[in-house]
Amino acid sequence: TTNGLFIYHADKENFTRFKYTGDKDVPLIKIDAQGNMWMIANNELCSYNFHTQTFRQYKNINNSYPTGITITISGQIWVCFSDGTLQQYLPRQEKFGPSYNMFAHSKPAVSHYIQTIKGASDNSILVGTTNQGVKIFDGNTHTYEDVFNTNDNQTSIFVRKFLETKPNEYWIATESGIYIYNKNTRALQQLEKKTDDPYSLSDNAVYDLYKDREGGIWAATYFGGINYYSKTFSNFKKYFPNASNNSLKGNIVREICKDKNNNLWVGTEDSGLNFYDTETKQFKNFKPDGGASSIAYSNIHALFADGNKLWIGTFEHGLDVMDITSKKIIKHYSAGSAPDHLKSNFVLSIIKTRTGETLIGTSNGLFSYNEIKDNFKELFLDKQGPFIHNLMEDNLGNIWASTLDNGVFKYNPTTNVSIRYLHNPKINSIASNAVTSTFESSDHKIWFATYGGGLSVLDPNTKKFNSFNTSNGLPSDLIFKILEDKFHNIWITTSKGLVVKQHKTRQFKVYTVANGLLSDQFNYNSGYADQFGNLYFGGIKGMISFNPADFNKTNFSTPLFLTGFQIDNKEVKIASAGPLKNSILSTNHISLSNKQSSFNINFSALNYSAPEMTEYAYRMLGISKEWTYLQTNRTVYFTELTPGDYVFEVKVVNQTYPTSPQIRQLRITVLPPWWATWWAYTCYLLFLGTAFFYITRFFFNRENERHLARANHLENQKEREIYEAKISFFTHVAHEIKTPLTLIKGPMEKIIKQAAAVPELVESLHIMDKNTERLLNLANQLLDLRSAETNNYKLTFVRVNIASALIEIFARFKLAAIQKNLSFNLVVPEFPVTAYVDLEAFEKIASNLLSNAIKYAESKIILVLNQPNNNDDSFKLVISNDGYLIPKSLKEKIFDPFFRIDDKSKSSGTGIGLPLARFLTELHEGTLLLGTPENAMNIFELTLPIHHLQEINLTEENITDANYTKIFVDESHTKPVILLVDDHEEILDFIDGELKEKFQILRAENGVQALKLVDNNAVNLIISDIMMPEMDGYELCEVIKTNIHYNHIPMILLTAKSALTAKIDGLELGADCYIEKPFSPDFLLAQVESLLENRRKIRAHFSKSPLANISTMALSKPEESFLEQLQLILLANLTNEHLDVELLADEMNMSRPTLYRKIKSISDLTPSELINVTRLKRAAELLANGNYKIYEIADLVGYSSQSRFSRNFNKQFGCSPTEYAQKLKDERQPAEKIDRINSWIL
Repeated sequence: TTNGLFIYHADKENFTRFKYTGDKDVPLIKIDAQGNMWMIANNELCSYNFHTQTFRQYKNINNSYPTGITITISGQIWVCFSDGTLQQYLPRQEKFGPSYNMFAHSKPAVSHYIQTIKGASDNSILVGTTNQGVKIFDGNTHTYEDVFNTNDNQTSIFVRKFLETKPNEYWIATESGIYIYNKNTRALQQLEKKTDDPYSLSDNAVYDLYKDREGGIWAATYFGGINYYSKTFSNFKKYFPNASNNSLKGNIVREICKDKNNNLWVGTEDSGLNFYDTETKQFKNFKPDGGASSIAYSNIHALFADGNKLWIGTFEHGLDVMDITSKKIIKHYSAGSAPDHLKSNFVLSIIKTRTGETLIGTSNGLFSYNEIKDNFKELFLDKQGPFIHNLMEDNLGNIWASTLDNGVFKYNPTTNVSIRYLHNPKINSIASNAVTSTFESSDHKIWFATYGGGLSVLDPNTKKFNSFNTSNGLPSDLIFKILEDKFHNIWITTSKGLVVKQHKTRQFKVYTVANGLLSDQFNYNSGYADQFGNLYFGGIKGMISFNPADFNKTNFSTPLFLTGFQIDNKEVKIASAGPLKNSILSTNHISLSNKQSSFNINFSALNYSAPEMTEYAYRMLGISKEWTYLQTNRTVYFTELTPGDYVFEVKVVNQTYPTSPQIRQLRITVLPPWWATWWAYTCYLLFLGTAFFYITRFFFNRENERHLARANHLENQKEREIYEAKISFFTHVAHEIKTPLTLIKGPMEKIIKQAAAVPELVESLHIMDKNTERLLNLANQLLDLRSAETNNYKLTFVRVNIASALIEIFARFKLAAIQKNLSFNLVVPEFPVTAYVDLEAFEKIASNLLSNAIKYAESKIILVLNQPNNNDDSFKLVISNDGYLIPKSLKEKIFDPFFRIDDKSKSSGTGIGLPLARFLTELHEGTLLLGTPENAMNIFELTLPIHHLQEINLTEENITDANYTKIFVDESHTKPVILLVDDHEEILDFIDGELKEKFQILRAENGVQALKLVDNNAVNLIISDIMMPEMDGYELCEVIKTNIHYNHIPMILLTAKSALTAKIDGLELGADCYIEKPFSPDFLLAQVESLLENRRKIRAHFSKSPLANISTMALSKPEESFLEQLQLILLANLTNEHLDVELLADEMNMSRPTLYRKIKSISDLTPSELINVTRLKRAAELLANGNYKIYEIADLVGYSSQSRFSRNFNKQFGCSPTEYAQKLKDERQPAEKIDRINSWIL
């Protein structure tokens, strides 16, 4: 550098200054055969011996300074100086030899400055000057000669660098471009910048040259940057249009051929015909000019040179024949209607057969030219002349005619028989019917280039096709031209490059723009092979030519380097304390901590001839043995590798050098975390050994305890099983006993009423009734306990005045307390205590606590409801009694089911009350416990939350007790039909007996039987049990209420289930009433009569009120929907004289009997009566409007007789139409007067 000599350390990727030169200007260095370094430093010759590490400076001679150094192949050291002299340094004598003047006998020079020198292989020296070009100094004779010293324009040549590219061939960098000089032949070629040639030098001022190991030449220019001359790139000679007169005209090259003089003819689709003289290297272009001797058209699709004639086929402008010598058109043929004329002006292919017959392929068939008659004869390949794209004659004389839509025709001129080859996906066939070109190879196989199907090959021996496409090596399935070279390689042009199918390896190799092509896109049928082995191919940007023999094989192995290493996407710097100790270029092993297990690796292959063709494959041994292939990406990523040893391998997969064997390896070790290292495992082992000792002793000591615990567990499990069996048995009994209790309680009520005259009997009956009620309460408690235990007891939290609720409960138990002579007191706060509780559950909790207190108290019971503070989230109820003090050991035991205190002085309970109260309390998320005794009294403390997550605000309503008012049923009508459904015959008998005096009774034992009865009878009401076989009450209710034929029938559900959720479920399914067993017969009768009476009143209101809508009779959504649909049909057919039940049944999509029963059940009217009522109600609406006369209204509602209309109206509504209209008018007049007075006031 101008600032000294620097040493690059590849392992650390840094520079250090060479201490002997300091900051002196060092323009060049050389290494001799002994490994000594020679340099020019600050205009002085210096040397450095690496073995002895000695530095030496040589004094300048004659006041001149050295400008260049070269070391010949024989080891001689020559130095050139600024005065134009050349001297040899003699190391053994440690002195310079004689001085030789390089300008002694040359013409006078402006400057005698020698810029550079280069030792040649024959011991001569090339001398580059600043204004006299190149000289050669003979080291043996010590004479020199001028090689070349001026350019073509006679300007001097400034030489800067010599580069020997191969023996006796030198590239010379000058200010006038690059000269390629052959020392043996003295041939000289200049490479210079051409503004219209993008493939020329970018700048003529070339300062340096370098040849890489791949054979490419690098040229450093002053203004144009670095230029690269690829060895493979130079194999392709390019012909393309530019501003120069001596260039190819036209971009789209279609046809190429040579004449007998070895000159080249090129037909284009956009610029006519080109002639290229291979001797003079000159182009000439022919375009149509309207003259008789000019070509017919500039779009050329066919060329064929035959002796001194050139046949030219054009696009839609016929066929030309040119005289090659005069280069003038001598004949022109156009399409005509005569039999001996061409049938098309579009000529695409011309060949001459071995028999001398000229064949012309056109867009409308194949024609043969008769030279004697100078006319044409059509050769019929098909019924209609096919569009022939290309013609080819095989070695047997068969003519192959390819088309773009009809496959390929094989024509035998001898037999005049043609065979067509078409694509058939079901059998072995040609790959496509669009065939652009056909070719016969030296082994007589027929090759087909297809447009979209790839490449097909027909073996004439086996008659089988073999096809190639993108799936097995081709870059594209669009094939244009096929040729063969003298090495039997097949060359193929495609839409994505030039492909060679190598004869020896049978592999495809692709060439693209990266390899020196003008374009990757070639043109249809554009190719030619001459007798010298040169191949020509046309594309859309011109034409290329090459000789496959020039494609020299190389043993070059693409260098592959690792170029970067990143951890967590950050480049790792070289550091002694880091994972990368040296440059990644030279690193073969790297060790990473467990926190550095995510990393990236960069790599690059130093292939400069066609880097775009370079592909890579990598694998990480330790993860996978399979190779992963990459194209443009040169970075691979690994994330969170587990600790262990890995080997990263990468190799080059290169189209240019496909046999490159180099594999770059990098061994990677991911260390485990500290807690997974060997010393950590040693500590773990010691710890585990110690722990094992103590744990073993611990378990040994506990073994006896475990045996004891297992015995206790088995005992507890057995007790639990006994408890479950007991509770299940009692629950089942309690459920089953409720039905017999119904059969006892119902008749007993009747007997008590009838036995009022016998006081002794009444008292006994009351005792029986009381015990029946007690038995019922016991069954309910047992069922509630089971529901709470199995989480089936659902609570509904409503806002309750706790004090009021307690007062009611207190009142129910007061008589029992008085009968036992107990002091019974309730203390409630001054202000109301409100909380959200399940009222039914709260009453059960309080009742069980009071019942328990009354049962065991000696003399007094006190209930205290504490006043909660504003910020309290719960309230407390304390119940105290002075009974037997419960021991502390039994504080929790008393809440176990069926546990009873052994107090012989008191009657024992069932052991259900307190457990039930505890369960219900816990469902409230509250607590119930036995507190510490005070003043010799047992204290039970109940604490419940004030609020819950789900609360319902209900308005408290006064619910009347079972004082049911009997409803009158008109006996003059037929008795209503009631369907009873229950699987207990006794219940059916009991209810039947209670209702049969006022109702007709139908009976069914399950839901299936009930539905059959409903289908065949006009049922007015259904009473059903819930728990039944086959179809239970819920299912029956759902069917009834969702079926349009039955959903008008009211339904009452009977059940032994007392839970509120069971009632809600039934009502949600559409039940009209829900009655719990056991029930009062009077209550059941009252419910039945109430439901039927309400329906009767609604029907009566509809019938007698002129303006009442039919939907007022609906008691449910399904009924409302049915009635609205029915009314729409009635109103739409009021004037229809055929309106009857048959029409209604058809419109409603129901059977006539079903519709009759449904209308009768809902409205108590027959369909005919309903039609008449609807007509009269419509008439009332029209009368209310006041816009029609009475006779008009009668006609509008379907009455043909006004008198009949008036008579029916009076019968239905109690007044004539005239009276009704007047009544409406009188009612409106006061309102109208008020409106007029208001308007006057305003």
